[in-house]
Parts: sequence; structure tokens; C-alpha cells
Amino acid sequence: MELAELISSNYLDIQQLALNLSLNDLGVEGAISLGQRLSQLTQLQDLNLSLRTNLIEDQGMGSLITYLSTLPSLRTLHIELCRNKFGTNNLYLLSRSLSRLSNIKELTLQLTESNIDNAGAKNIAIGLYSLKGLESLTLNLEINIIG
Repeated sequence: MELAELISSNYLDIQQLALNLSLNDLGVEGAISLGQRLSQLTQLQDLNLSLRTNLIEDQGMGSLITYLSTLPSLRTLHIELCRNKFGTNNLYLLSRSLSRLSNIKELTLQLTESNIDNAGAKNIAIGLYSLKGLESLTLNLEINIIG
């Protein structure tokens, strides 16, 4: 089954979605495609997305979260991006993308073993700081290179 079929027009009105695509080698293009499909779910309020070990990298992650930021009803986002290698300098994309999640009330970011250093962690913090309506945050940065 292709991703486009998985999130078909039959499900455009759903409000909650839990999707585990871990260990699938989605890569950058797959993450962008997933973001495009998810952005069509305009009634979605609660998204639990597991993308552990998918070779997503910076551009894929930034694009995915940018697409998610277009969802007007999204209030809760739990996203697992562990073991995807994100470059230090390009975590700025994540920061910018996070700042676009203006309606988010509850956010969980799992970024374990993602090659994040001090500068990358700072960029993430800058993006999170801009989420003024955030009521609950869980951030996991264990087993990175933050020192």
C-alpha cells in the first residue's frame, strides 16, 4: 500500500491519527510526501507520529513540520524523530518550522540519538520559545552530543 492510499480522501475528516512508520527508510522525499498528505487532514486535532530511524535528515524534518503547521485544528502533536541524523546548522529549519505551530497546546518531541549538539539544541529552544500557547511540552534529547 502506498502512502497516498493510506491517507486517502476517505479519511479527510478524521480528528485523531496515530501513525507508526518507524524503520521504513522514508528519507527526505518520503517525509515531504507524508507532510503533503497529512496537510490535507484539515480537521485533525491530535497527531501521534512515529518516524524513528527513517533517514529523514534536516530538509525532510523541516518540510514535514512546516506542512503540519498548516493544519488549522492541530492542538496536540507527539512526534518521534529518534535516530534520524540532523545536522547542527540545519536544525534552524526545525526551529523555524516549530514556530509556525501556533495552535499547538501539547507537544512531544522525541529526538534521541539524532546527532544534535549545543547549537542544535539552542535552535530547538528558540523555536519552542515562540510557541506562546503551549501548555504541555515533553522534549527528549538524550544520547546526543550536547555538552
